[in-house]
Amino acid sequence: MKQPTGTEKPETPFAPYPTKGVEGYPTFLPAQPQAIGSLLPSDKFPQNAKPAKLFEPITIRGVTFPNRAWVSPMCMCESQTYYAEVGLT
Repeated sequence: MKQPTGTEKPETPFAPYPTKGVEGYPTFLPAQPQAIGSLLPSDKFPQNAKPAKLFEPITIRGVTFPNRAWVSPMCMCESQTYYAEVGLT
């Protein structure tokens, strides 16, 4: 059996769109049919004709964001002994 290298195209598509890779990317990375987080066309999805305020663009200090959906930064916390010391005295 041939070992996958990550550069070949999958044999069966895993999405309703044709699987095509990003041009110039060293390994296979599926190209997105549209920007992530953007609304789908309202002719096929009527609920998107009048989107919620969450999906409206917002400008903060001269930078315009396409929507208002963000994920806060995530971090790992660690203690000296690698376990929680809550209530131990």
